[in-house]
Amino acid sequence: MKSYSAGTTPENIIEELLPEIYNMELTSEDYSIFASLVNIGIDSRLQAIFISNSKIKDLGNKAGISLDKPSMVCLINRLWDYSEFGGSYNPNILSSYESDTALDLRSAILQTIGIEEV
Repeated sequence: MKSYSAGTTPENIIEELLPEIYNMELTSEDYSIFASLVNIGIDSRLQAIFISNSKIKDLGNKAGISLDKPSMVCLINRLWDYSEFGGSYNPNILSSYESDTALDLRSAILQTIGIEEV
């Protein structure tokens, strides 16, 4: 497993390790954060998270989501950027509590591709 300081994993490493399509299951709490980050639209990096309704499946108490690699890179970046530790923190996008959850989600996603942020 590759290890980096929190928020410093190089984007090219993330891109290299991500599959072309990343499938995940999100709890309602994680999904709320996901929806807030999707609704930002195009950001300062000129990135966006692209989804269609066909890529979101209702799994009862979870949502199954499939994203392509560029959308996953954008999501991973936003999970850091809009947390209280990132440079774009805005309490209107994520609350302080949601910020902690966003960092947990980022960490969990990165761990699935062999990256640990400490």
